[in-house]
Amino acid sequence: MSNERAGRSPLDPVWVLAALGGIFAFVSTHPIRPQDFWWHVRVGQIVAGTGTVPATDLFSFTAAGQPYAYQNWLAGLLFYGTYRVGGLELVVLMQALAITLAYGLILWLCWRIAGHVRLAVLATLLAAVVGIGNWNVRPQTFSILLFAVFLVILTRYCRGERAGIALLPVLMVAWVNLHGAFMLGFALPVLVLAGETGKRLVRWQGSTCLSWRNLGLLTIVAVLLFLAMLVNPRGPLIYSYVGELQTNTAVQGLMAEWVPTDIRTPAGLAFLGVAGLVALLLVLRGRRTDPADLLIYGAFLWLGVSAVRNQLWLGLVAAPLVAGYGPAVWPAVKSWLDGLPGLDRWLARPRKPAPARPWINAAFAFLLTLAIVASLPWVKVNLPLPEAKRPVVSPETPLGAVAFIQQSGWTGHLFHFMDYGSYLIWAAPDVPVFVDTRIELYPGTVWDDYLAITLACHDWEDRLSDWGIDMLMLDRAGQPLLIGVAEASPNWERRYEDETTIIFARHGF
Repeated sequence: MSNERAGRSPLDPVWVLAALGGIFAFVSTHPIRPQDFWWHVRVGQIVAGTGTVPATDLFSFTAAGQPYAYQNWLAGLLFYGTYRVGGLELVVLMQALAITLAYGLILWLCWRIAGHVRLAVLATLLAAVVGIGNWNVRPQTFSILLFAVFLVILTRYCRGERAGIALLPVLMVAWVNLHGAFMLGFALPVLVLAGETGKRLVRWQGSTCLSWRNLGLLTIVAVLLFLAMLVNPRGPLIYSYVGELQTNTAVQGLMAEWVPTDIRTPAGLAFLGVAGLVALLLVLRGRRTDPADLLIYGAFLWLGVSAVRNQLWLGLVAAPLVAGYGPAVWPAVKSWLDGLPGLDRWLARPRKPAPARPWINAAFAFLLTLAIVASLPWVKVNLPLPEAKRPVVSPETPLGAVAFIQQSGWTGHLFHFMDYGSYLIWAAPDVPVFVDTRIELYPGTVWDDYLAITLACHDWEDRLSDWGIDMLMLDRAGQPLLIGVAEASPNWERRYEDETTIIFARHGF
């Protein structure tokens, strides 16, 4: 790359360390939340113990024995193996390293494109702002890393560097067993192939086009990717599973991350800001904008608008676009700025280069390194962090409540807050759950009962009786109405409470 060395500064390594160190520290100090992690570890434990992937529900009494696709079984196995080796702290460290590596790859790609480290850092941080809400410990982490790898390889391929293109089908064999976003690993090269083929057919003159030979090789890779996706316990049925998950009304209605993007939220504003910046750069670029870039941007913009959990993918594809189009449109922006009164003189004012102070750079790097080490899960418990960030496991996890149930020796049917189901599956395997975050598993009648009971509808006790419920494990923040009517009912008595959870048992039980 001809401009790799352009714009280099003694502070460049410090900028890189600050950006990636900040991402690492944020993830490393982020506790494990209760919703999605724990049941995956339980599946990993089963796979490790039996050597087979379950095919039916093993954890609930409301859908027991029903067919279920444990598509993320490999992620669960990795989580369980890591937990066995180094505990939850090592799991958090693996999460932090994976996320940091993903954004480190994006930063490196942006630097290769722009030849300017600080612009690459800025583009990467924009991507991080959009994706920060998806950095919880769960299988999606592996999709973030693999998506970054695919994006780097495909971008380099379009720039004439073939290294790594044959690796994509091999990576897909792992991805299809790690997380449902594996479809993006197929969609990305297909979008590139469509855009580059269109450029070749219309004899596009605005940017470099892939040769027919290279398009043929990319077509072969796309076919191999499609075949690689069949290497999973369900074979071709995996496509129907992903399709049903995307259209399941219960999933979209009960999970906040599946609702369309709302620009009135901080995450929505960040998404809109980055999407708008890329759109502005594409417009300013004008007729020289690469059609393949427009196609990829449009596809991932639509994906991000359709669901909150999909915003992060636009951030990842936006970063290289910002790095590539930013320097190209700067002359037009500068020309417009030159027309503003007084600003032209300020821009033309000569600036002295900053003197090199290696010792200051070294001091910054040392302090940043100390901050990174301090963020490690083994160390952070001793820091004056907010109470919610200090433990390895999030305070919203019902640790004490589940321990109480285990110690009491109680067995029976339990009604509980949906988010508690995952931890129950792991920590209390003898207590079948009512529901959990495998929302697509449970029929609509189960969710109707769950919502009616949670909202304390007039027949809430009748519904509990129909399911043979003897105990309630309720969340103070998520189920206040049900807590209120349970307190007032003569049929229930409080047996346990802490800051987040209250347990009621049927009177006399």
